[in-house]
Amino acid sequence: MYTPKRLYQQKQQYNLNSPFDKVSPFQNSYVDNIKDSQTRSLMSGSSKVIEKGESHELVTYGTDLPIEVSSILTSEKYVTALAESSGWAAVVTNQNIYAWRYTIGTNKKVLPCITLPLSYTALKHKSQLTSIVQNDSQTAPMISTKTCVINVSPEGAVRYWPNITKVSTYYEAMISFEGKQSYSLVSAAPYGWILLASTGEIYLITVHNNSNIQYQQLFASAGMLSGIGKRMSSYWLQPSTQESSGNPCLCCGTIDFSENERYFYVVDKGSFQKFEVAGDQKSACKTIFKVDLLSTLKASSEPLDILQLKNVSSVDVVDMKNTGFGTVFLLVLNFANKSQLSLGTLKNNCSHFESLIDLDIDIHKLEGDIQLSVTSTDYQAYISSSKQIFSRSLSKNLKSVINIQFTSTIGGILCAGVYGNNAIFLSRQHGFLKLLVSSPNILIQERILNEQLKTFDEMEQGDAENHVSHDTYSVLRNMLIAFTKGHLNDETVASILCSSEELRDSIIMLSKELLNSPAVSDPRWASQTINVGFTTSSVLIQNQLRDKEQMHNYLIDFLTKTKCFKKLNEQDNESVKVHLIEHAEKMECCSTILDMYSQVPDLISQSIDALNNQASLEDCMTKESFFANVTEVDKFFDSLIKVESDQLFTLRTVKEQVELIAAVSGLFAACFTASWKCRQKLLITLPTKQVFVPWTGSSLGVNTRSLLKQQIEISLKQGLPKVDSTKVGTILTQHIILLTDLLLDAFDKELILCKNIAEQNVLKEEYVQQRQNIILSLINHGYYEQAATIGEKYEDFIMLILLCEKTNDSYRLNRYKSMFLSQGFESELYRYYVEKGYWEKLLVANVKSQELDNFLSSHSYLNWLHYIDIGEYYMASEILGKLASEESEYAARKKVLLVLSNLAKMSSVESDLTAIGNEIRENDKALELLDYQEQVLQFLGKDFSSSSTISAADLIEQIIGDDYLSEVQFNMAIDLLEHINGNDFVANDVWSKCILQDRWDESVQIDILAVVSQKMFYKCLKYCKNSAIRQKLIPSLKQLLLSPKISDLVKTSRCQPQLQACYELLGLLEVMN
Repeated sequence: MYTPKRLYQQKQQYNLNSPFDKVSPFQNSYVDNIKDSQTRSLMSGSSKVIEKGESHELVTYGTDLPIEVSSILTSEKYVTALAESSGWAAVVTNQNIYAWRYTIGTNKKVLPCITLPLSYTALKHKSQLTSIVQNDSQTAPMISTKTCVINVSPEGAVRYWPNITKVSTYYEAMISFEGKQSYSLVSAAPYGWILLASTGEIYLITVHNNSNIQYQQLFASAGMLSGIGKRMSSYWLQPSTQESSGNPCLCCGTIDFSENERYFYVVDKGSFQKFEVAGDQKSACKTIFKVDLLSTLKASSEPLDILQLKNVSSVDVVDMKNTGFGTVFLLVLNFANKSQLSLGTLKNNCSHFESLIDLDIDIHKLEGDIQLSVTSTDYQAYISSSKQIFSRSLSKNLKSVINIQFTSTIGGILCAGVYGNNAIFLSRQHGFLKLLVSSPNILIQERILNEQLKTFDEMEQGDAENHVSHDTYSVLRNMLIAFTKGHLNDETVASILCSSEELRDSIIMLSKELLNSPAVSDPRWASQTINVGFTTSSVLIQNQLRDKEQMHNYLIDFLTKTKCFKKLNEQDNESVKVHLIEHAEKMECCSTILDMYSQVPDLISQSIDALNNQASLEDCMTKESFFANVTEVDKFFDSLIKVESDQLFTLRTVKEQVELIAAVSGLFAACFTASWKCRQKLLITLPTKQVFVPWTGSSLGVNTRSLLKQQIEISLKQGLPKVDSTKVGTILTQHIILLTDLLLDAFDKELILCKNIAEQNVLKEEYVQQRQNIILSLINHGYYEQAATIGEKYEDFIMLILLCEKTNDSYRLNRYKSMFLSQGFESELYRYYVEKGYWEKLLVANVKSQELDNFLSSHSYLNWLHYIDIGEYYMASEILGKLASEESEYAARKKVLLVLSNLAKMSSVESDLTAIGNEIRENDKALELLDYQEQVLQFLGKDFSSSSTISAADLIEQIIGDDYLSEVQFNMAIDLLEHINGNDFVANDVWSKCILQDRWDESVQIDILAVVSQKMFYKCLKYCKNSAIRQKLIPSLKQLLLSPKISDLVKTSRCQPQLQACYELLGLLEVMN
């Protein structure tokens, strides 16, 4: 069976054995095992004690039940429930899922109860067919930040919510079961979910693009050699030797979520199978092994009598849980005349049961569903039914056998689970309960502790340049040493008498010196053991880092139990926690660099060498010096960037350059992601009241934020454009996404902390610019899904809109409207349409939403659309008329607004038709002027569509500006005079220009009509006479003769008699006088 890499290495280095020997690998660190000689305290703060015995307490746990859930548990008889290890819980009825968080996250935000509607079923919905998946340490920080929910009905109807907070956004599919029923469901995130049917068939359910639900049936491989992988030690296929009548059983088998593979276990018809899932395709799923439980049971030689085992006719599995050292089963052993409930532990090699424990429980007296829970630190198994809870130790070294039956009424147990290291149970009456069981101490290995304390004792007692009080630091250091040896007493704790500032600096100094302490052993001994990294010193460095990590965890435990945090004021308390978390992150970062040495040895070596000023040191000493100074690991990344830049300058082939960039980006991503995971875990132990900027994205010190920006820029500008394979491109973009997520997350946190408005605006501008540059680069290089991932998480709506425009993806656009319904995506989309002039997209028939109505009604230029939509045509016409009167930039736009205004007025139901008619005539007059403008500009060879609005006077000036004008031009100018009120100067200019077009010194005695009728003035007078409206524009002769522009002509020529003749011949004597 697969042994996680970390646990395997622990066993190799610390000689840890199985949980049935002296020390268990379940222990997260050796410091967890150092306990006071007395039984550990069972109280947990202000929790209410429900039941208390000599070796146990049942206390309330977590947040109070939501009102909706309490009501359901009181009124509904049939309900099922689940408690996820992520902190989510759910109660499932036949109509709804009621989900809530029973623990408060690191942001201290209490989420309300969320009600998710279920599909119809003729049977009953069950919690074991419901799964809530939240992003946590199981996945990288960028994969998904939303909590999703999936439910499968007994008939096979799948309903999936990509975001638990958006209850109305879900997608459905139907699995064709052909008479079978769904039985159990577990998560195989990020690849999907495993569904087990009641008849043993296995299905992989996947969701693509958060909406496309697909499923495929999985089959055991015909040949077991197809399942052989690099992590398996033995493989075989055993035929089933029994006819089992029990239900199938399914559980998650993944321990190390940092790897790509996911595992799950299935028990069906007496066979125990392990499957591996490495992707969302059927080809990525395979069988690792399949063994017969009855044969394996009879091959065991542990506690149960051998003769009894031989008489077992069949084995049923009630429940099972995978752990770090094997799989724990809750078994029903069926004999000829009885059934026996037992706990069995199957070791990783699957050859036999290492432990079989008779529970001495009558299974027939247990009511409701029976569940098994196993905690990861104290080897306790918990068996619960609706009315009882039993607890039994799994380790044979713990002599006390705990078998507790709760007889008090606790309202019925609905479900069981494990959160952290706590066994929890959901009851109808008291909500969540936690069972605390005392256990005897287990000794830890003395080598690790003694070596670390030896180093610690040899630390310098003071530093002249350090402002920390020597006494405070010494007292604290001595207390820690006493605490590790179990000699700390209340009198010693009370000896800490100092200011909050002194205590803060002492704790930080203690943590820093502890992590930066040198190795205490000769590195040459390391060559005798396994070699996974550097030459002779690799194992020493690896052991040293693990020892420091464990001691740092022990320091945190010491500070908590001695209540040092409570002696600090609020500000210093936050500062200490942030420093402790940062130091732990850097420790994890160092371990990751060491782990990755086998992949990029030259790159890491050159970066470390560039940091060390003493070139004379041996190679192994250089490495030891670097890894000993844990808190200065951030300098490594500055050196790494410089090494990358130097090599990019010298490398000649494009392939080598791309591989180098991918290697450096991968190293950044691996180290910073490991730090992120470490931070998430520690924030549970050391919760902070305020957010803080992590060192992986801070602009202080080494300025890792700048380094992140540099590496992302190098990847985008020098890496992606040169990628020539899909595989390399995918790897590089994954690194870019992870680094971008870390960078933007740091920006987010600093924006929250920044109180200066001016500084905040500058920071926000930089943040938005960085985000959009990265997304645009990904879009331009064709990595649309990667760009969408960043845009969706950080809600960059402009970039998401540009992405949809670029790909012409209306489906994605509509999905975003639904996904970001309450975040204002639609308003941003409509603003974008307005800015780009895409008005037609606002008028299409299928765009109907309350958000559009709100946008239109609040937009001064578009609210007329809102009134059109609700049938208020007169209001729309008034707004359109006002907009038209204010429009001066584009004449064509003004014309459209006037036309729309008239149409709206004609469609209105106003009773005052006379007023409407007058308003329409006013608009028509303005439209007539615009028509003249269009004609004039067309005549002059100019573009009307791009022209601004021009007054009648300006149009006339443009018309008569030439020296010689045609009759058509004068007619246009005369028509435009109608749109000039009370401006006689413009009219005099037009008529004066008309007179000056001809010569007036000819003799008119022969045939005055023949001479005068050819004059332009005569033609224009005749044009005016033919229209009753234009007759008003004819000037009097007396008025014309007074015009200064023709005064010289009147004095020197015989024009006056001819002008008079023009009036007389046209019968305009009244006008003339």
